[in-house]
Amino acid sequence: MESLIPTLFAFVSTQMYCIKENIPFFTNGTKDISHKVLINLRNSSLGILLHHTLTTNFVSYADSMNPIEELSRMTIYSMMIEFSLYWIHRYMHENKWLYKHVHKEHHLETVPSPSDAYILTLTESTFLLMTYMLPLILGFDITQRGTIVVQTSHLIMSILVHGGLPDINHHMIHHSQFNTNYSGVYPLWDNVFGTRMYDKKTNTVKVDKKNTKPKAKIKLNNVSLRKKSPMKPIRNLKGKLLNAKTFHSVYI
Repeated sequence: MESLIPTLFAFVSTQMYCIKENIPFFTNGTKDISHKVLINLRNSSLGILLHHTLTTNFVSYADSMNPIEELSRMTIYSMMIEFSLYWIHRYMHENKWLYKHVHKEHHLETVPSPSDAYILTLTESTFLLMTYMLPLILGFDITQRGTIVVQTSHLIMSILVHGGLPDINHHMIHHSQFNTNYSGVYPLWDNVFGTRMYDKKTNTVKVDKKNTKPKAKIKLNNVSLRKKSPMKPIRNLKGKLLNAKTFHSVYI
């Protein structure tokens, strides 16, 4: 059950949220909806099976903790997941072979919907699962309850940052710019390592006072980007400056 709870609860709760907020969970794009549903089912099944295998054979949990220590360890565990994800994700962008053969599948949609969070190759699905499991396999001390809460929260947010949260767009910027904002559910490590890019909305919605209908919609593609000062230049792991145009011409 431990392996099923995070995945099933995340998919059900995010779809319910999207229905409530009138946000399409599945959208056509480079793949039709039926194809996306099958890929989601494949990757979620793989994740559940691998999670169960690794948990059964390599993970042991703390029996009990006082509430303050448990919350502290849950916070640290979350940061460890994000740290691993940041560097794996960044390297998949900066290594041409890995991008082409492993990560490009996820970037076919430049304006993704929540279901596109798990449009992944099998290899990348395994990589992402290991960001959750590696701290536990290495012996990080945390309760089973704390693990389930953190993993479920991360899965929910990792789905919703793909177009399900209009006011949280750091990951949507990543899908349109590619070489920035590598973090997952919150941009802590982008801030630390100087790869965070912010948006500046220069377009405004013009409203017709007679019928109060907007004449134009703000789209993410029309959002201009700026670096928050002070901001380090975005470089790859070899120290070379990254450029969005170069990325498009070389990697796509």
